[in-house]
Amino acid sequence: MTATITYTPLRLELVEGTNTAYLRFRPPSEIEDFRYVELENGCWVSIYQRLVPNEEDPRKVNTAESSYSYSLGPNPDEHWLVRYDYEPDKEHDEESENESDEDGPYPIAHVHVNAHNETYDEFITSIKDKYSPLSDIHLPTKRISLEEFIQHLIVEFKVPLLYGKTKKESLEILDEHRRRFEARRTDERL
Repeated sequence: MTATITYTPLRLELVEGTNTAYLRFRPPSEIEDFRYVELENGCWVSIYQRLVPNEEDPRKVNTAESSYSYSLGPNPDEHWLVRYDYEPDKEHDEESENESDEDGPYPIAHVHVNAHNETYDEFITSIKDKYSPLSDIHLPTKRISLEEFIQHLIVEFKVPLLYGKTKKESLEILDEHRRRFEARRTDERL
């Protein structure tokens, strides 16, 4: 990220007494709830990954959960535009299946879009007893990498690039990181 769209580095935080670590932005100060970083275009981005040891090889880690979000304003809880979530534990979480949705669990990899559509509102109220805003719908997707999220921001939202890099240079950096990650994953499977 620091080679493309933000100067704020990501930090790996180990949770004392657990086998869990979080990858997220390093706060610029002692702000407890530091989730979003402002980009050069005035928009905001949040990166969150929960990492756990690989059950087969504890020297390696697995992503137990991730969320990548892009917000158009300084209040990320209201101004967010798009959020990619990956929650593999939800697939087997019987409590979440029975909690509020009798139709079953939502996709473990999904995207949310903070949008409003009157036709959707009319449709959803005709088929459900309880209204669900469009932003609550879990649109299925594949699990996307951090590099794919950054590429999406550069290509679709024209997020300004840092260090005088061109779009081509930034996309090449992201592609190289993605290839290295995929090569390591492939080697692990052999």
